[in-house]
Order: sequence, then structure tokens, then C-alpha cells
Amino acid sequence: MVKPEFAARFRRSAKSIQDTTAWDIVALLKRFATTAVEIEQALEIGFDQGIPAASALGTGNVHELARDAALNLRQSLGVGMTPISNLITLLEIELGFRIFLVRLPGEVSGAYAYDPAVGPCMLVNLNHPRTRQNYTVAHELGHFIGSRDDVDVNIGPHIIDSREERFANTFAAAFLMPPPWLRRRFQEIRGQSGRFSPRNLVFLARAAHVSPEALCRWLENLGLVQQGTWESLKERGFNADFINSLGLEDAQTTPLPPPRLAWLAANAVAQGILSEGQLVERLGIDRTQVRYLLDDAMVSGVVDSEIPA
Repeated sequence: MVKPEFAARFRRSAKSIQDTTAWDIVALLKRFATTAVEIEQALEIGFDQGIPAASALGTGNVHELARDAALNLRQSLGVGMTPISNLITLLEIELGFRIFLVRLPGEVSGAYAYDPAVGPCMLVNLNHPRTRQNYTVAHELGHFIGSRDDVDVNIGPHIIDSREERFANTFAAAFLMPPPWLRRRFQEIRGQSGRFSPRNLVFLARAAHVSPEALCRWLENLGLVQQGTWESLKERGFNADFINSLGLEDAQTTPLPPPRLAWLAANAVAQGILSEGQLVERLGIDRTQVRYLLDDAMVSGVVDSEIPA
């Protein structure tokens, strides 16, 4: 039986972390990954992994390295410079990621770990808005590219205090909002109206599937707007009420295809390989979350259909 060994890797890469929550998250990620592999073996299906090469972080400007790595990966995935509407499915299908959406404590955005026998794995907080989930996934993808053998647990305000974290953070922004695309769209908007307004910021953030804050801070980083623009907007009343006043359809409520674990779990239960109670025990989550996982798959009609490889 294949079992990922994340704890030892986490111990090496996070010696200074004393928060027991982080260790609990690593243990939960291991349980999810182990259960996914067990179900795959019981269903006699494989899981292809198209793992790209890691990027060296030894020398050079880390932000330039991260931007180059993000654009190179986009090119290898064949997505060009266009926004990615469903990042989780893309990584599951193209790179063999095992991504698990689960309700985590509010301060936890997600976690990443890699084991050669299992491949790259992620936990993502189901309680967070989809735009934040996208950023979490892209950030952890940055760790996979830049510091593959480390284990990352994203808790609380993100403190960029290491070369690896700076790489992952810049990678996430460049991957979700590729600079060539963003510069072109920004200049188009400025050329049409002669200005770039808060309304434009919201529309462009929706197009990139990120939050207005993430987009604004990346615009600042690229020198397209002045430093401190985001803080100035907040002081002038840019908030959720303003965004809601624009009357935009909330793209975050549009159902996405269920993650691969939902396909596996639903088919395992349907074929009598595992019961609902056994899933609760093996995944280490409550019955409500297991039922959410199963219902997600049932509503999408995936039981007895082809399982995504």
C-alpha cells in the first residue's frame, strides 16, 4: 500500500513552526491522499502525472524567476495568456495533482506536499471564496515549481519572509494574471475611457478570476498604478457594498465540476468498496462534509461514469 510520508518532509521544511494546527493540517492532507490512492487501487484505475521540471531558486532575482516560471508553465499547459476559469480541474487533469476541497479553520487557506510515489497534493479551504481558493491553489503550485520537496501550510496573514515564499507569491500572481495579458487589457481600458476606475478594477478582477485586492496589488507591483492604490481605495469606501452595487452576476456561485476525490468516493460507495462511515473514518472529517462530497458527485451525475484519469 502506497502511503505518502509528508510529516518528515514538513519537519525538515518547517522546523520553526510550533502551531499544532499546522501539524494537524499536514496529517489531514496525508489522510486524504492515502484514501484517494486506496480507492484508486480498489477501483483498479491509474492516475497519470505530467510533472514538469522544478525551477532552481539558487541565484537571480526571485521575482523575475517566478514570473518566468509561471509563463513557461502556462505555455507548456497550452493555456497561453488567457485567464483560467477552473484551475483545480486543469491541475488535476494536466499535472496529476490531488486537490482536496475541505472545510478548514478560517485562518487556514490550504496546504501543499509532494511525495514521489503519490505526486503533488493540496488541501484547499472550502469555506473561502472561490477567488481566494484560486490564489491558494496558484500559491501552492508555486511551491511545487520552486520548492517541490518542502511542505507548505498557509495559515493566517501571509508573511513573505523567505525566498521560497516570495517565489510562490509572485508565481501565483503571474500565473493567474500574466503580465502581458494584464498590461494589454489595462491599456485597452485606459485607451477607451482615459482612466482606470474602481468599476474597471472589479470587472477586470472578475475576468481574471481573482479578487479586486489581488488584482490591484499586482497592478501596483507591475507599475501600472501607483503604490498604495489599494489602501487608498479602501479609505474612500471601496468595499463589498460597492461591488454589489454594480449588479454583476456572482461567478463564484456557478457550479464547477466536482474535484476528482468526489468521483472516487461516490463510485467507491456505489460499488460497495467503502461505506459512508468508512469515508468519515479514513478522511478524518465529519459526516456532513462526507455527504457534501458525495452529493457534489451525485448531482453532477458522475456515479458509474468514467472516472477522470
